[in-house]
Amino acid sequence: MNWGQRLEGIGAGWIILLGVLFFFFPEPVTSFWGAILILIGVGIFLVGWWRDRQESETVTA
Repeated sequence: MNWGQRLEGIGAGWIILLGVLFFFFPEPVTSFWGAILILIGVGIFLVGWWRDRQESETVTA
């Protein structure tokens, strides 16, 4: 695993954690932004996971 992948994973995790904190803060605006941050973090995670999966399939093929 290279440093770029490691930092990407940490970045997605921090975005999701920040989104969860905002989501449970009792204000409607922060809950909205928390949900947006959670979706962005999950999207970043899934894109990285899909890219790693595609790279590993091309190496084995």
